[in-house]
Amino acid sequence: MKVLKFLVVIVLLLTQKIYGQGFYYEEISTPDKSIDFLFGFYTNTIEGMERNDGSVYTVAQIGLINKSKEDFKWNDYKVYILLKNGDLFYNYKTEAKNESSDYACIFNLKGGTTVKKWICFDKKFSAKDIDQVWLSFNDNKFFKLLYSKN
Repeated sequence: MKVLKFLVVIVLLLTQKIYGQGFYYEEISTPDKSIDFLFGFYTNTIEGMERNDGSVYTVAQIGLINKSKEDFKWNDYKVYILLKNGDLFYNYKTEAKNESSDYACIFNLKGGTTVKKWICFDKKFSAKDIDQVWLSFNDNKFFKLLYSKN
């Protein structure tokens, strides 16, 4: 199991070496391994966007590797970001209804599979503005994500 964890981290590190900048990540598992996944928030994908009405938002990509044999239901869990200026905020729920959409906030992750999705924030920021990042489950369980440079 430690070899698998090591290989997963090496794959993430090599991916970031190729695509540049660092990333935030955490491995989350229950003792019985019914939940066992690696979560990543990729700073190199952060991009400021502008809506037709002139308002701004930011998109960023997340990745999940489900190492469990069991499926995992991603249920609009939130990524909280603390900027160096003290602003704290989280991603919003998109209007994507189809779970295969790149912007879906609710989807099923089959055991042993990997998925990348885009999340949206109602704020404009860049990777260099970030101080800390957390993943939240239902606003009562937070995981501080570790930062890794390439």
